[in-house]
Amino acid sequence: MASMRRPLFASLPAPHLGAATTAATRSLPRSIQRHRLAHTSSAGSPSSSSSASARPPPTQRPLPSLPPRSRRPLIICTLLVLSIASWGTFTSLAMNDERANSSAFRSALNMVRDSPRVRELLKVEGGEAVTTKKEWWLAPYGGGVWVGGSVNMMQGKCDVMFRVGTTRVGGETATVYFTSIRRSQVGSFENLRFLVVRDSDGERISLLPEDGGA
Repeated sequence: MASMRRPLFASLPAPHLGAATTAATRSLPRSIQRHRLAHTSSAGSPSSSSSASARPPPTQRPLPSLPPRSRRPLIICTLLVLSIASWGTFTSLAMNDERANSSAFRSALNMVRDSPRVRELLKVEGGEAVTTKKEWWLAPYGGGVWVGGSVNMMQGKCDVMFRVGTTRVGGETATVYFTSIRRSQVGSFENLRFLVVRDSDGERISLLPEDGGA
């Protein structure tokens, strides 16, 4: 009777887990089987774990230093600017000399010097004389008068301006505006503008014949 009281499932043999796992694996597709076998072999391989533990830690290397900046472009730009400025100054001085030596400028200057109205405008006294006003900024280039505008005797055009003063230090100064043209190749020059403007207060006189002349 005691043997009859034993549970029924005790007489049954225990299932083999390995066989069940193998059977379950065989029932999967072949691609999944290969993946699981490769993962199992790599996870359990001592060589992979040892190689991972033996890998040296990453080191922080210092960044390479930048090469020193070259000053050659700055030197080239500086020399280029100086060359352009020198050429511009030379051209301006050459054109000023050409205008100052023209017959139109000399004729206008002589008329201003001999005009009693200009002497009165500049308050010339005694033995003083009317002369061209020398510009201080032309002193490094030999001094002289600055004649602005343009002179082209071939085309018959003259439009200049220059400053005059007296020989007395601190005397009055004035700016002369002179414009003259030649309407034909065989004609003579015709004065269109001949103004003398005092610099101190802007008072002006005209030296044209129709305005009273000199």
